[in-house]
Amino acid sequence: MTRARLLSIPIGTRVVVRYLIEDGERATDALGDLLERTEGDVVIQTRRGPERVPLGQVLLAKPVPPPPPPRPRRAGSPEARRSGEPMSREEAISMRGAHATGPLPQDQSASDVAEPGDSSS
Repeated sequence: MTRARLLSIPIGTRVVVRYLIEDGERATDALGDLLERTEGDVVIQTRRGPERVPLGQVLLAKPVPPPPPPRPRRAGSPEARRSGEPMSREEAISMRGAHATGPLPQDQSASDVAEPGDSSS
């Protein structure tokens, strides 16, 4: 039934296919768009590239919904800071995490605080 199901899924459909590897000792999944189908195998375009799956090794196959859209980046994320955006006082305080010994004095900004072991002050 699984082979018949896989043969009936239209080319271009996003699918997940579980199949045997290592002489049937283990199974793995291929997730991506169904690119090609022949008598003996299918090709699935995964994030790592095209993956050829022998039909005789397929255990399960089904269509799946499209991937969710990428999440927006937070303003204080490392990616945002690399773009040159300055870190706010609140972000600097939250970055202190487990190293926090108390709040920053009101007259100091995050850039005025020396790191532990910094002897430049």
